Amino acid sequence: MEKQEKNYFGGKMPYTMSGEHNWEKKGGTKGACRQCGQYIKNDEDYYLVIINWADVRQDFPKEGNFIIHQKEFDTLVDVTGSESNAVYHIFSHKKPRAKNPTQVDEERVERFKGIVARRGFRIKSETKNRITFTPGFRDKSPYIFDKRFGTIEYSGRGMNGLFDGLIIKEFVSRIREELYDIPKEQGFRALDVVEKATKQVDEWMGK
Repeated sequence: MEKQEKNYFGGKMPYTMSGEHNWEKKGGTKGACRQCGQYIKNDEDYYLVIINWADVRQDFPKEGNFIIHQKEFDTLVDVTGSESNAVYHIFSHKKPRAKNPTQVDEERVERFKGIVARRGFRIKSETKNRITFTPGFRDKSPYIFDKRFGTIEYSGRGMNGLFDGLIIKEFVSRIREELYDIPKEQGFRALDVVEKATKQVDEWMGK
């Protein structure tokens, strides 16, 4: 059989998922298991399967490297007789649609909006899954709150100074402390970092 004469498998790299939201945010099925269509969740074992580009490009030109639950791939290898045959079997079936996307936590979104209102932040736009906001009318630095995963990220380009990264990190930390009831002592404070750096330099300088 043709599928046994060619090698579609180039290797596999085992991982355990620890950043599921980063994969799911890629959109579509890029962060989902190629076999079952489920997004791979934290603590689940999966493979990044590397294909043999020469043979795959010839027979499956639209396919590429993919991720798959370890148990599912290992089972396919046992059933089909080889890792190359397992890849052939996978590519011979249409890529399934992602079936278990993370849902928006509406209660968390309302808590976030309450923080925005109390702190005088400005919401610039809101979509199904994201809220873009700024600290105020004068400060146009844009931040994005992801409704599904509860993450807050700076999306601008204007803060590239020496201490700007510390400012952004503390700002996000303070919002998260309020959003998730995190004790202040567990949060991030830029001043603590600066004081630690100053102390270290003083020691080096013999002060």
